Amino acid sequence: MPRRVPSFSLLLSLSLLAPACNEDVTIEAKVIRASSKEYEIEVKSKPGIEIDVGGQEATTDDQGVARVVVSVERLSYMSTTTDLHVMAIGGNFLFNYFGETTVELPFSPADAAKVGDATHWVKIGSGPRASSGGALWSFGEDGGALMNDDGSVTIALQGPGKATVELLERKADLSEDGRGAIEFTPEETLAMVPSDALMGYGSAPETPITAKVTLADGSAKDVPLTAQWMSVSGDGLRARLTAVPQQPFPGERNAEPLVVHLDGEGHLRGGGRKGPLSTMDIVSIGAPKEPRKLSDCDGYKVVTDGVESTGTFSLPREGIDEEVVAWDAHTGKELGRKVFPAQDYCPFSATSDQSVLKVRPDGDDIVAWLMTL
Repeated sequence: MPRRVPSFSLLLSLSLLAPACNEDVTIEAKVIRASSKEYEIEVKSKPGIEIDVGGQEATTDDQGVARVVVSVERLSYMSTTTDLHVMAIGGNFLFNYFGETTVELPFSPADAAKVGDATHWVKIGSGPRASSGGALWSFGEDGGALMNDDGSVTIALQGPGKATVELLERKADLSEDGRGAIEFTPEETLAMVPSDALMGYGSAPETPITAKVTLADGSAKDVPLTAQWMSVSGDGLRARLTAVPQQPFPGERNAEPLVVHLDGEGHLRGGGRKGPLSTMDIVSIGAPKEPRKLSDCDGYKVVTDGVESTGTFSLPREGIDEEVVAWDAHTGKELGRKVFPAQDYCPFSATSDQSVLKVRPDGDDIVAWLMTL
């Protein structure tokens, strides 16, 4: 006679065979403290779930919060990375929980030793706005700030949570996770950019500046930084320069003028005395004329992975003349206009996407003409 299986055994067997339900959980993670020795990271998720941050584990409390301290030494294998993986795992035979995200570290493990003080530090990054203004304000290993399209500069800051950062006579109150920003208007930016930084004009000097970091408890420390303007081109300054006839710069013309030329490609070139761009005396803008056919250039070779081809070929060439109009930067009065012919030479090299060589006027000739006005 067949043996009857108890119903509770059958139910137990079915439950063991049934697959567990998977549930994705959300995770929020932020750095709330950082020093040369460790990062303290706050993670929010489901209550009672296991959290793994860079290999360091913790369990969220009844409010779904866990604070994980990860040593810099533990992350030394990551070297220069600033994105740390955060994972949440939990559940039982009925439910599996899983979630993952990343948290941005304020500085990499390799840079941690440079932070020094365990409570005061500051990092500068590129601004939150679209920044293709054609200029970089470099702060060395501490970061950099790009000029915005309108010529302004936004300096994004990162430091201790709820701290206040004072930089270049401006203050920013950082959020709980230590983020904030300081913005300089186009006029203020021009007063900071030295003419040395214009393309073709030389190398701008390094400038020591100080960031004062004040913590929520009132303690403060000066953090030394070194700033340098590099490769300033014209995109972020074009609107201001073209407005000179209607909105001239204050002040009077210097006996030795500072001249600035914006060519048809958007490149800036300076000449004369040195000084901040806000003190320029003569500004000129070049408008390209229609390209004109020039003779072909011969003798070019294809270079692939550093190896030259055996044969040579020719490329057609066009000259783009430029009409230059100059104004007195302090009165807006037109000082003169002149068409400069394209140089008659064959470029030393060309990129593979160039089917036609283009030559333009000599910028030094334009600057020399501006100095006579």
